[in-house]
Amino acid sequence: MGVPTAIAVEIDRDTGAVCIDKYVSLHDAGRILNPALLDGQVCGGSAMAVGAALYEKLVHAEDGGFLTGSLLDYALPTASMIPELEIVHQETPSPVTPLGAKGIAEGNSMSTPVCIATCRRFLAAPICAHDRGPQLVTMRSRYGRTH
Repeated sequence: MGVPTAIAVEIDRDTGAVCIDKYVSLHDAGRILNPALLDGQVCGGSAMAVGAALYEKLVHAEDGGFLTGSLLDYALPTASMIPELEIVHQETPSPVTPLGAKGIAEGNSMSTPVCIATCRRFLAAPICAHDRGPQLVTMRSRYGRTH
């Protein structure tokens, strides 16, 4: 099942930098057994998804060798690089598990990068002089730092 996700972004037309202003995600974990654990899982999955969309790049050498094969080769998002997340819970118990619980957090890894890419591509093509197609560019924090 997909995770309904809404993201509002600002795009710097000079640099193409993406700034996420609002990030809302709805999760149906079935019966919520531990709300703090649920929120932590969703926040972690969301951070990984923002990282995948804005910071991680698949770079290959001329000979086809993979140049970004480790965590040392691209920026991992830190807390200051991740927007505040509004989590909305829907509780629909599963009829097939004894406690009514379902899986959580994985959905953001699929829906968030698509939302960010869609926002960026809808605004303009090309959005700025630095635009090189669907590759997303770095994110600017609310405090003006570019990551």
